[in-house]
Amino acid sequence: MLEIVLTEKNDSISFKNIHFRIDLQKIYEYPEEGNLWYLSAFYVQKSHRGKGNGKKLLSLLTAYANKQQIKIICDVCSYGDLNNEALIKLYGKYGFKERDSIYLKNSIIEDDHCCLIREIDTK
Repeated sequence: MLEIVLTEKNDSISFKNIHFRIDLQKIYEYPEEGNLWYLSAFYVQKSHRGKGNGKKLLSLLTAYANKQQIKIICDVCSYGDLNNEALIKLYGKYGFKERDSIYLKNSIIEDDHCCLIREIDTK
């Protein structure tokens, strides 16, 4: 059972417990993008990797995003056990697609990273 604490503030959303963490930050720089949020942290503790927990978290995140009608943007860079290609494939299963990089006030999506966006799912 995946027990997660959800914390919602005006500019941030977090899903977390002792072994997992997802953080989202509201993006105001691009009003033309609509309700856009930056996935600033996605972490699964090493001892809990390879057990489907990342997939469960992505399912939770995308269900939340659909309910709240938010777009999510993230930068993909190799870390942990997965390379960029594997990360892009994983995120792709949850509706993320590649897009041009954008500048974010407190974060720059680097040239060697891949920028992904998940549009609002209206299904």
